[in-house]
Amino acid sequence: MNWQQLKNINLADPNYYKPGSIDILLGAEVFSKIIEDGLIKMPDGIVAQKTCLGWILSGQREKEFMENQHNVITLHIRSMVTEDDNILKKFWEIDNELYKKKKILTNEEEKCEEIYKNTTKRDEYGRYIVHLPLKQSIEDTVQLCGDTKQGAINRFKQLERKFQRNEKLKEEYLKVIREYIGMGHMKRSKTTEKNCIYLPHHAVIREDKDTTKVRVVYDASASGSNGKSLNDSMIIGPVLQPDLRSLITTWRTYKICVVGDIVKMYRMINMTEEHTNLQRIVWRDSPDKDLEGYNLTTVTFGTSAAPYLAVRTLHQLADDEAQEYSHSAPVIKRSFYMDDLMTGSDSEEKTKKKCEEIRMILRKGGFIMQKWSSNSEEVLGYLQGGEEKIRDTVEIKLDKVIKILGLTWDRKEDIFKITVNLPDMIHPVTKRFILSDVARLFDPFGWLSPVVITAKIWIQKLWLCKLGWDDELPSHMREEWIRYREELTHLQNIQIPRWLKTTENNFDTVELHGFADASTQAYAAVTYLKIVDGDEVHTMILASRTKVAPIKQLSVPRLELCAAALLAELMYDLAELLKINKDNTFAWTDSMVVLSWLQAHPSRWRTFVANRVSDILRVLDNDRWRHIKSIDNPADIATRGLRAYDLKNYNIWWSGPEWLKKNKTFMERRDDIPQTELEMKGCLHTKIEGREKPIWERFSSLSRMKRVLAYCRRLLRKSKTEERQGYLTVNELERVLEDSIRYYQNLIYEEEIDDLKKKGIVKSRSSLITLSPFLDKRGLIRVGGRLQNASIPETFKHPIIIPANQHITKLLIMEAHIRTLHGGIQQMMAFLRTKYWIIGLKSAVRKCIHNCKVCIIDKAKVKQQFMGQLPLTRVNEYRPFFNSGVDYAGPVMLRTSKGRGHHATKGYLDMDTLRQLQI
Repeated sequence: MNWQQLKNINLADPNYYKPGSIDILLGAEVFSKIIEDGLIKMPDGIVAQKTCLGWILSGQREKEFMENQHNVITLHIRSMVTEDDNILKKFWEIDNELYKKKKILTNEEEKCEEIYKNTTKRDEYGRYIVHLPLKQSIEDTVQLCGDTKQGAINRFKQLERKFQRNEKLKEEYLKVIREYIGMGHMKRSKTTEKNCIYLPHHAVIREDKDTTKVRVVYDASASGSNGKSLNDSMIIGPVLQPDLRSLITTWRTYKICVVGDIVKMYRMINMTEEHTNLQRIVWRDSPDKDLEGYNLTTVTFGTSAAPYLAVRTLHQLADDEAQEYSHSAPVIKRSFYMDDLMTGSDSEEKTKKKCEEIRMILRKGGFIMQKWSSNSEEVLGYLQGGEEKIRDTVEIKLDKVIKILGLTWDRKEDIFKITVNLPDMIHPVTKRFILSDVARLFDPFGWLSPVVITAKIWIQKLWLCKLGWDDELPSHMREEWIRYREELTHLQNIQIPRWLKTTENNFDTVELHGFADASTQAYAAVTYLKIVDGDEVHTMILASRTKVAPIKQLSVPRLELCAAALLAELMYDLAELLKINKDNTFAWTDSMVVLSWLQAHPSRWRTFVANRVSDILRVLDNDRWRHIKSIDNPADIATRGLRAYDLKNYNIWWSGPEWLKKNKTFMERRDDIPQTELEMKGCLHTKIEGREKPIWERFSSLSRMKRVLAYCRRLLRKSKTEERQGYLTVNELERVLEDSIRYYQNLIYEEEIDDLKKKGIVKSRSSLITLSPFLDKRGLIRVGGRLQNASIPETFKHPIIIPANQHITKLLIMEAHIRTLHGGIQQMMAFLRTKYWIIGLKSAVRKCIHNCKVCIIDKAKVKQQFMGQLPLTRVNEYRPFFNSGVDYAGPVMLRTSKGRGHHATKGYLDMDTLRQLQI
C-alpha cells in the first residue's frame, strides 16, 4: 500500500504488511487508555488512529495482500512434572521388560533401512557419508517447517545473555565451537536462505564427564513458524543396539573384561552436503560481530535419527570388514551400547587380540577408541597407550537422570558397587515427592528387590489412600518413609562379583536355577547361575523381578501361579541370552497347587489359571519344575520386603539355598505331587428335553393340513389287498381332522381323559367340570348336557371340546372366518358352535378378526369430502326478497280434462323463492 497521508507519521508497526509473531495481546480496557487525539481516514476505508504507542491502522486490506497470508495459532504447554513422569515411566519399563527381544520392523522403519542402504557411501578416508532419513523431499521438509531462522536467532541471543553472566561457560562453549570449526565439523554456509533449516543450540553441562564437561546440543525439535520441526520430518529408525542389561549380563561371563568408548562417535560420521543445509546454526564469537550461518557437516546430536545413524554405521562397518576380521567384526554388533564397548574373553592374550582387531576395524571407518578400562593390568597397559588417566570405576547408566541408587563397576576388585545419592528432603512430604524418589531407584537386575519392593508397595498404599499429588502425608506414613529413605545408605556396603566364574571349558555344565514365591502383598522371581569348576561349585544371583499384588484381591495359589509365570519368562530370556541348554534349567516353587496345575492340560482349569499355565508351558516344560520348602525359597524375602541394612548379610538371597551347591541327585523331580481340584473347570452337561414340533403345526391352512395328512394316512394304511386310489373322500378328510383334535385333547386334557375312561366323570377341580364332558366312541371329549332328546344334529347336541390357545384352534377359527365370508364375532361363534365348543371362543375370534389382513383393508374408514364454503347470500342478513331465486322448468304436457277431444298442451313451471331458501 502507498498512501501519501502516512508518509510523515510514526506507525506503531512500520512492517504491518508483513506477517509476524504477536508480541503481546492488550485487552479492551487497555486500548481505551492508549488512544490520543488524531484520526486519518483513507479513501479505501483504512483508518489511522493515533495512540501513545504510535499510529495504528485498522480496516479491510486489499485482496492481493491477503492471498498468501496464513493464520497460525500455536499453543505451547509446559508441564512442571514432565521430568518426574518420564523418570517414573522409565522405572516401570525397566521393571516390566528386563531383556528386550527382537521386534519386527514397522513399515516406516523398513523405509529408514532402505534409505540408509541406498544412500550411504564411504569417502577416500573410509569415513561414512550418510543422509538424513527424511519422510519427504528437502523442499517439502523446509516448507513444512516454515521460517526457522528467527527462532534460532532469538535462542542464540538468550545464550549470549547467559554468556555475559557466566564467563567460564562462554570459554568452554567457544572452545567446543572452535573445535567443531577446526575439525571441519562446522562450516560457514555459502548458499542462500532457500532450502535450509536453522537449529537452535544450547549447552549441557556434565560434571561427571572426564573429557567433555560442556556439550553443545542442537535442538532439532524446535518448531518453525508452521509449528513443525526437523525431527517431525525425520524417521527415527529402529533400535539396533542390544539392551544394556543383556550386554552387561553377557559381559559378566568373561573372566578378563574390557570397557571403552568411541571418541566423538556422532561427529566421526559425515553428512551428505545437500543435507547439511538442514543442520544450519547461527553463530558469532562476540556480540560486536554480525551473525553468520554455519552448516553442521556430521551426524548431529539432537536430531532424532542420530542414534540410529550412528549405530547403523557401526554395524555397516562391521559388515564391510567382516571378511578380513571374521571373528571380531560380529563382536562390534553385539558388544557396543551406542559408543560404549563392553567385551572380554577367557584369557589376557585373547582379550588383547580381540580389542586390537576391534580397534583396527574402527580405525578403517574413522573411529577412535578411548577411555579403556579392564580388570587386567596387562590388558589395560596394552590398550591404554598414551592416555594419562585410567578409569578405576565405571558407572552403569541407562539414561542421564541422577539416581538415588546407582551401579558402578570397580575394575581393580572386579566387583559391582551400589552408590547411594540421596537428594535433600523436600517438605512437605507428598505423593509427588515419594513417586519421584521411587522412580530414581536404579536396580536394573533386581539385585536389591527385597528393599525396592517395599517402595513399590508404598506406591500402592499411596494410591489406596486417595491422597492428592501435593497433599502432605499423614505423620505416621511420613516418618515411615523418611526412615526407609535414610536406611538406603546401608546399600552402599553391598558388593556383587562381576565375573560369574564361567569359562569356555565349563559353560556346557552351567545350570540356571529360578525360584518363585508370592505373598498377599507381592510376588517375585529370582534366578541364579550354578557353575561347577572342578571340585568347586559356585552359585551367584543373576537377576530377579518383582511385582506388587493387584488391588483386586487374588487367592495365594493364584499369586503363586503369577510368580511362576514371571519366573518362566525371566528364565526363558536368560537361557536364550546365555545359550544355556534346556536340560540345565530348573524352576522351583513351594506351591504344590501350582505344580499340580502344571501337570495337567491347561484346558482342565478355569480361564485365569489356564491362560497362565499355557504361558508357562510355552517357554518352560513341565519336567523342569521342582518343589522346594518355603524356608529354603530365596524369593520369599522379595515378596515381603527386607530392611536395607539386613540385605548385605542375607546369604540365601545372594547365593541361593545351601543345598543348591550339591549335585543333581538332590534335585530329582518328585512324582508324588498330589492332584488338586482347585480352580478346576466345571463341566456343563446340557440335556434338552422337548417335543418335536408336531406336523399339524407346520400348516397355516386347515384345508391344506387335512389334505396332506390324509395322503400320509392313506400311504401308511396301504396294504397289498386294499389299495385306495383316486381323489380324497370326505370321510378321509374328517377322519384326519378328528385325529388332529384328539392329539391336542390328549396333550392338554390328559388327566381328564384318564378320569373319564376310569370313572366316567372328571374331578371337581377340572376346568371342564361345568361342561359335563364325556368320551365318544372315537375317543373325543364332547360337551354333555340335557339335549339328548332334542331333534337336532348330534354335533349340535354334543360339540367337540377344543382347548384354547392351540394351533388347531387357530386353524378352525380361521376356516370359519373364511366360510362366513369374513363374518363378525357373533356370526363366527354361531357357525363354530354347530360342531365345536372352543374354550375362550369369543376372545380367540376377536383376535382372529383383528389380525385378518382382508378385514383390515375392507374396514378401513373412507375419507369424507370436505363440503365447500356457504355462499355470501346464505350467511349474511338481507330483507325478504332482496335477493330472489327463480326456478323455471318446462315444457310439460298438460291436459285440462280427461274427456275425448281434449288435447294436451304445453305448460311451463315458474317458482319464485327467497334466495336464502333456494340454496
